[in-house]
Amino acid sequence: MPTVLDHREAVEAVWMPLDVWRDPARHYLRAVPGLPGDWLFPVIDLNGMPVWGFTYRLGTDWLGLVTGQNRSKPAGFATACRVLDLLLSKV
Repeated sequence: MPTVLDHREAVEAVWMPLDVWRDPARHYLRAVPGLPGDWLFPVIDLNGMPVWGFTYRLGTDWLGLVTGQNRSKPAGFATACRVLDLLLSKV
């Protein structure tokens, strides 16, 4: 079946080989466009665009890549702590 996009949710759909997801060298921390530069998120690049946030988490969870050995877990925890600290500072 063809992929049908909801353009309110995604600009395009791209097939990403599983070998890309499974290569630990492809995962790193990066600032994401539109957010402050010191907010770093675990990402994987796809044609120069970051796959991050919910999509990144879903992909790594589905493939069983989120383990104590994976660099994204500590990075994700540190980011979650930063977001929580920011929210608490606004109260």
